[in-house]
Amino acid sequence: MAYQVNLAIWEVLQKIEVAASKKDKVELLKKNESWALKDTIRCAYDNTLEFNLPKGAPPYQPNKPESAPSSILRRYKEYSYFIKGGQGKDLPDYKREQMFIGLLESVHPEEAVYLVKMKDKEGFAGLTKATINDAFPGLLKSVD
Repeated sequence: MAYQVNLAIWEVLQKIEVAASKKDKVELLKKNESWALKDTIRCAYDNTLEFNLPKGAPPYQPNKPESAPSSILRRYKEYSYFIKGGQGKDLPDYKREQMFIGLLESVHPEEAVYLVKMKDKEGFAGLTKATINDAFPGLLKSVD
């Protein structure tokens, strides 16, 4: 059995930005499928999910690319603390915001940029809802 090593989430999203066709993008998504990737995409594109954090990038110190101790692949389950009605719904705002800053500071600086885009529902360059639906049918609850 071959061992599949997934790219980091930021690497997948960067490759999608420059992929030549929708077919190539769908293939990239499927080849690198993980719950971390799917949850990141769903949080960014599904309008039924709303973040309980202020808009914009919070004040954080980006990590050095060569020494990032963690990644979205490891920490994506923390998203539930930042979604309205999620696990962190009873946390004080400052605590939830501190947790998000901690997440941003623990991952590769490119991943941190994508996390802020995800939170603010800005989407990711080169990725459309149609492409997402082709790669992961049923992932998005809202397809408006």
